[in-house]
Amino acid sequence: MRPAIIGVSMGIMTAISLKNEKTINSSVIRISLTTEIMMIVIFGLMEIN
Repeated sequence: MRPAIIGVSMGIMTAISLKNEKTINSSVIRISLTTEIMMIVIFGLMEIN
């Protein structure tokens, strides 16, 4: 459970840092990061249950 929480927090921090940039590449990276974060959250919830 702890590795999932660490991964989620790291993904959120990187997404916030990318949010400040205004380039097209960062938006593409942000989309992949949000899907990654959602998958990590889903797996984390499955581990809790």
